[in-house]
Amino acid sequence: MPTTMKTHLLYILPMLLLPTVCMAQTDERKWSLETSIGPSIIQNKTNIHNRFGVNDGFSFYLGMEYYLPSSPFVAKAGIMSDELILCTQDVNLKYTTLNIGGRWYPAPRRWILQPHLGLTTDLLLSGENGSYKAEKISLQKHETITGHNHSSTITFTPSVGVDLYLMSSIAIFAQYSYRIDTDGRYRFSYSSTQFPTVSAHGNLDHQNWQFGLKLTFPFILTSKDVNTLIDYLFDK
Repeated sequence: MPTTMKTHLLYILPMLLLPTVCMAQTDERKWSLETSIGPSIIQNKTNIHNRFGVNDGFSFYLGMEYYLPSSPFVAKAGIMSDELILCTQDVNLKYTTLNIGGRWYPAPRRWILQPHLGLTTDLLLSGENGSYKAEKISLQKHETITGHNHSSTITFTPSVGVDLYLMSSIAIFAQYSYRIDTDGRYRFSYSSTQFPTVSAHGNLDHQNWQFGLKLTFPFILTSKDVNTLIDYLFDK
């Protein structure tokens, strides 16, 4: 960054942030927005390995928390889009759920590390249910896939994770969860010119690793946050 621009920002930045810093001294977290992505992992009950080495599905989450006053508990709600790879990337299941539940934060809120335990009830919004059959023909191989998927209307997901606050209102987090499918199941048969016919079945219980970003509100910037931000911007 040019020296002249750095000098101007050095004078302007504290003036812009001063009202927020002054108001933030007595504010506490009331709610938050969070988003995360990560792999969805379900046991592959076949000996077929995915091309390109991709064995896990993918999940995306967007949600919010509400901090219960004078309590270590929060209520949370959000939307999760999930993909499970059952055998190969061509044998998968995609669905979307509404997640409602809560978390327990046992550590004092002033700590920059915030471990948490959570539990959500997940309501199915959309899913790939029913029987299917597909054929793929190319110069290299001929694939045939038949099967049936059934996604549960309601599932339950316990979780454990930790938030790391980089600033007073900005945190990164990691979370592990295990989705318990009350009635989710799949079965399929897969064959190609490269493999003999393989059949598998099972339930849709699976693991998720989530890595994400959280913003808490009212959005707070303390004097320490400002100093950290200035040090980062100006390479001090």
